[in-house]
Formats: sequence, structure tokens, C-alpha cells
Amino acid sequence: MSTDSSAVGFWKEREDEKGGKIRFNTFATFIGRSGEKKVDLGGLVYLIDNLVYFENFAKDNAFLKILTKTKEFQKTEFSFSVHGIKSVKEVSQGEAANCINGVVLDTETKPVTSFIRFFANPVLQVQMEGGYSYFFDIMKRKEFIEIVRP
Repeated sequence: MSTDSSAVGFWKEREDEKGGKIRFNTFATFIGRSGEKKVDLGGLVYLIDNLVYFENFAKDNAFLKILTKTKEFQKTEFSFSVHGIKSVKEVSQGEAANCINGVVLDTETKPVTSFIRFFANPVLQVQMEGGYSYFFDIMKRKEFIEIVRP
């Protein structure tokens, strides 16, 4: 099976599972949720109807398996409604880490400045109406912001 046909099959399976058409998808790292712990999970973010989904995948690195004791893979999947998004903004990785670790409230994070953007890749803070935020490093950042912006 070719890579293209397996990708098509993967997305078709997700559409069948979730009951809708994919409107957007990209690679992403889920960094963490405010007030919890930093997780740095690589995976996919995709949008079906009005729900944003994140799903991680096991890293298959034979070299690392030889050198280290690898933990057993733990699947992480979650979703949230675009209607529950209060705001989306770019913040520095340090600001995201501080919010995830509870040092800064998610309502007090500062947007990334042009100066910081020049030296470091910003991450996205997706602030939810429920009083918490998700933090992602998203490959198609601008497109994601446009499609989910409240």
C-alpha cells in the first residue's frame, strides 16, 4: 500500500468514526494544558465539523529503543468545540510553560512580541470559555487560527 493511499485511508477512517468531513489537518505538538503538566506529544490536529481533535502517535525510532529503556506508548486523544474557544493567540514557549505549570494564569499570558518571534518559534494558546487553555506548536499555525478564531 502506498503512503498516499494509507493517508487517504487514515483520514477516511477518522471521518467515519467522527461522523463528518475533515475541514483542516496538520502536524502538531500538544505542549500541555494550563495548570497541569508539560507533555510535548507529537501528533495531528484536525477539524471535523465544529470539533478540533488532537491525536498522538508512537515514535518509531529503532536507535532510541536500543540505547534507552523506552516507556510503553500511551495513546492520547481529545477534542474541543470551536464554539468553546474564547481566544487564540501566539505566546512564547516560556510563557506557555509558565502557564502550564501554574506560574501564570491563562488569562495573564502575554502575546509574543516581534522581537521574541525573531529568535524563537511561538506556540499557540487556545483559551477556552471554561477557564483553561491548550498549548500547541502547530505546523499550519495561520490557517488554524483563521479556521477556529471566535
